[in-house]
Amino acid sequence: MLTEQKYRVLAQILPGESAPVCEKCITADIRSIDQLEKILDFGIDVIYHLAGHASVPKSVEDPRMDFDVNATGTFNMLELARKMDLKCFLFTSTVSVLDPANSLPLSETAVCGPSAPYAAAKMAGEAYCKAYFRSYGVPARVARLFNVYGPGLRKLVVYDLICKLLNDGTKLEILGDGSQIRDFLFVDDVTAGLQLISEKGQNGQVYHLGSGQPKTIRQLIDTLIRQLGLSEIEIISAAKSWKGDMPMWYADISKVKELGFKQKHDLSEGITRTIEWIRNTRS
Repeated sequence: MLTEQKYRVLAQILPGESAPVCEKCITADIRSIDQLEKILDFGIDVIYHLAGHASVPKSVEDPRMDFDVNATGTFNMLELARKMDLKCFLFTSTVSVLDPANSLPLSETAVCGPSAPYAAAKMAGEAYCKAYFRSYGVPARVARLFNVYGPGLRKLVVYDLICKLLNDGTKLEILGDGSQIRDFLFVDDVTAGLQLISEKGQNGQVYHLGSGQPKTIRQLIDTLIRQLGLSEIEIISAAKSWKGDMPMWYADISKVKELGFKQKHDLSEGITRTIEWIRNTRS
């Protein structure tokens, strides 16, 4: 869903902008082209397409729903875009589109090979972005996100682990053995990166947006424990990770760095701010 709240949040977090940026906000379902056509009256020249369904496990459980939202929804957005005079259509994709057999770090030229329906739908979105650029001149670009975390995001591994430790500071249950490699990027750096790609990126191109710094889940846990002032935590490996999960990834960010991207928030600072936000919203 494209909701009023998401429009306003996006407007407020772009660097250099004062909120609210837009005077009008609408609610539309990206699966309905009729609803989306209301956007044509806004005079928009840049689209950040972040709407979608973002759960690998749920995509495995209900692939048709995931396809309807992520594949059909992106197709509808591109159909809308070709009726508009845009400077940029920026599609947010995922590292999950890549084959787990790729060597690390993962560059934009790595081989695609989705392991879950979620990734397959995102890969279809990437392909349609390139096709609509080549066929219709839609100024489409793709940003593959790695592990986004920070204030406002009430899901995914960083948020989940912090909440578990705040609820019980004596033990922590995790999926897998903690050796999984990830690439964490604070939400402020993500939004700055997206804006940079929309302003300086090239049409038809894919850009990896991450920190470029590999961290194991166990290293993340150690950082969380230290930031929370905890000790003697029992780590319990509950089960293997879900079907379709990639065990290891981190980004080669040389391409986006050529545009001028610089990470401003390291993991320690980002975790501190995330913990503070979670505590404030839970009280």
